[in-house]
Amino acid sequence: MAASVPIRNSAVQTSSSTWRLGCKIECDRIGEPDEPCAVAAWNDGDHRYTLRQIISEQPPIAMSENLDKDELATVAGYPDSQSPTAPFDSSSDCLGSVATEHLTHPWTERNLADDPKIVQQRFIARHRFAQLISKDYSDNSGLFIPFCDDMRPSNMLIGPETLQITAVVDFEFPNAMPAEFIYDAPWWLLLSGPEMWLERCSMEEFVTLHGPRMEQFLRALERVEDESKSECKQPGPSLSTRMRDSGQFWFNYAARKSFDADSIYWAALHDGAGVESLDDKTRAEMESFTRIKMEQLEAYKEECSGRLSSEI
Repeated sequence: MAASVPIRNSAVQTSSSTWRLGCKIECDRIGEPDEPCAVAAWNDGDHRYTLRQIISEQPPIAMSENLDKDELATVAGYPDSQSPTAPFDSSSDCLGSVATEHLTHPWTERNLADDPKIVQQRFIARHRFAQLISKDYSDNSGLFIPFCDDMRPSNMLIGPETLQITAVVDFEFPNAMPAEFIYDAPWWLLLSGPEMWLERCSMEEFVTLHGPRMEQFLRALERVEDESKSECKQPGPSLSTRMRDSGQFWFNYAARKSFDADSIYWAALHDGAGVESLDDKTRAEMESFTRIKMEQLEAYKEECSGRLSSEI
């Protein structure tokens, strides 16, 4: 128990150091894992960090940072043929592709919801998310930098003698993304993701618990910045300052979480606009969508019941 505080401090310090990696590398396009934009190495006190180039023989997958991509295919039946296969040259194109994925997902998942009102809420939330892109990403000039969504302490190896971080593992999801993604405070500063609190309708509790951990992370990041005496390549405020001023945490998190995009929208992004913000064609589509989802749900239940009966 006594070791938990130094371990946590070491994890936060290493996380903040590694998080700054994105600021050292600039990429021309979003989502091109076969052609890494750079290889970097830098010193931070007694530690040396290296980003090693890995050559992949797989075709480029533009949104490889999407942690629920495999789950979309296996659980929701999302077709691989509709996944992007080329990199993006602008933030709006990248987020537009994400919005399309969010809109397609409910059509492919048969057991989306068991209540017509919930189906309609999910439909509205995803269309409203798409409408928010022009608001949250109005500047399309774009600085694209490497972003890793899974750099949490559970992916760090700790030396038993020194209680220092010796390695960071599980880097299968990094991808060049709009810089705004790395300007957000990490979601993993708490043991459970934000969606766990949203499911319990406890967003205020998440903010209350996340705030002190975020401050600890930012103080560590500021120490790293002071010790290194080198700022990011882009002009303007330091990464810690940008992170304090960022207001896109929930939008960017919803972009990466297709299964939770609805609850994130209603809890954190909803600005009062609802079905009235949709055009006539989209409203008519919502009625058809609701009917189809209810029919699919009944067919799904019958199929499950038939399988259970045959196994008895």
